[in-house]
Amino acid sequence: MTVKFHRSAYFFRSFLGFIGTLLFIFGLAIAPAALGQLPQPKIERLANIYSADDATDFTVGNVHLDGRQVFALAAPALNQEQQDALSISPIRQRVQTIRSQLQETAKSTFDTKTLEVNYTIDTATRLPVISVNGNYLMTVTTADARLYGVDPTTHAENLTQVIKEAILTSQQEH
Repeated sequence: MTVKFHRSAYFFRSFLGFIGTLLFIFGLAIAPAALGQLPQPKIERLANIYSADDATDFTVGNVHLDGRQVFALAAPALNQEQQDALSISPIRQRVQTIRSQLQETAKSTFDTKTLEVNYTIDTATRLPVISVNGNYLMTVTTADARLYGVDPTTHAENLTQVIKEAILTSQQEH
């Protein structure tokens, strides 16, 4: 009787181990993306921001830190006359400014436990303003948020987490 019991217990444990392994593999296959990642922006969502009467076009730029895309931004496209008058396009200016500030923060010495990335709502524009350790980083525009199919406040909530993780990852690698 004890031999049968031990044999059946062995098979039962083996069976449970097999099922556990399958569940683990299945879980990895269907696991959602990391919490700190934004979905890929959908440029076609910008078309819905303005009415058909408004002919404003948008350009999209990607903010990178250490070669990794952190998030995407949108800015109004310029006509040829406007482009000629400016030395740099609005989207390129926004991307460069934000990237520079992120790089500067990541390279600075700070306590990783006290890194603060948060947002407040600007009373004049009613748009979220993101800051890093109390320093202005960016204003989240309706066009930025629309790339991800959300409202500006929701996008700011998501971005604060993504930006914080990107800065911490960058600092750990250097």
